[in-house]
This record gives sequence, structure tokens and C-alpha cells, in this order.
Amino acid sequence: MRRIGSDPYVDWSIMLAIALLIVIALAYAGYAAYLSVGDKLAAGESTAIAKATAGFDDSSLNSLNDRRMKAEQSRAAALRGYVGPADPAK
Repeated sequence: MRRIGSDPYVDWSIMLAIALLIVIALAYAGYAAYLSVGDKLAAGESTAIAKATAGFDDSSLNSLNDRRMKAEQSRAAALRGYVGPADPAK
């Protein structure tokens, strides 16, 4: 224990041992996850997503489009006669 920090060979040995333990732990965790996915696929569990019960309403799309057009018109009216710096986003 006295050689830790003063002997580079001991330090490298300890670092390699710790790195090896980490690699083994990660490999085991990956293999366990692989087996888990394989088991779920073999079991045939359903991943079906429930269909939405609400249908699409054209009137809501039309009202959204109308609001967007009104906002665009009001913005264009506000920018008429504007003499400041240009919008950098455009």
C-alpha cells in the first residue's frame, strides 16, 4: 500500500484492474439487456398503440388557419412604414 502513488507500475496496474472490472461489468450489463430483449421478442408481447378515439375536425383546422391569417395581416400592417433595422431572422 505504501507504493501506491510512488511506483508508476503499481499505479498502472491498479488503473488497468479497475478498467478491466468496469469493462466486464458493462459487458455483462449489455449481454443481460440483449437477453432481455430476446426474451421479450420470443414471448411475442404486443407493442400495439391504442388508436386515438377523437377524430380530426376540419373546422378546428379552418379556425386555426383564420387566426394565423389575421395575425399575419396585423403583422404586415404593423410593419408598413417601419424604418428600423431589418429582422435578422428573415
